[in-house]
Amino acid sequence: MAPKNNLATIFFAYHEFAEVADFTAFNLNKNQHRILFLAELVPGLTIKQLLETLRISKQAFNVLFRNLAERDLVYLTPDPQDKRSKVINLTPAGLTMITEINRGQAAIIDGILAENNGDWGLALHQLASMYLTHMQE
Repeated sequence: MAPKNNLATIFFAYHEFAEVADFTAFNLNKNQHRILFLAELVPGLTIKQLLETLRISKQAFNVLFRNLAERDLVYLTPDPQDKRSKVINLTPAGLTMITEINRGQAAIIDGILAENNGDWGLALHQLASMYLTHMQE
């Protein structure tokens, strides 16, 4: 089954890609992964920016953050520009974990791109078709 338009292709491709990542192997849920991913991707990311990006409440963040901090994956520091704000940082263990997860996800993307001669449109279409096939199973 093929997606009907580009919007559907992007929607289903994202869902397929998000499902192939096995965060349970790292004892993470999707939002915990996203916190690690964004903390690595955007150095100096404040809690406020993270909440806006993930569209989660501060209460939800606190639960997620506490678990990650207890596992020595993240910590907070004052924002150098605004001491009232806090910046989320990765510990060496957090950086190691997100690097390993990113490596696995990059390998998936690279493989699909290789199958489609580097064509992002075809790669997205393939991911979307895979998702729709799994939906029908």
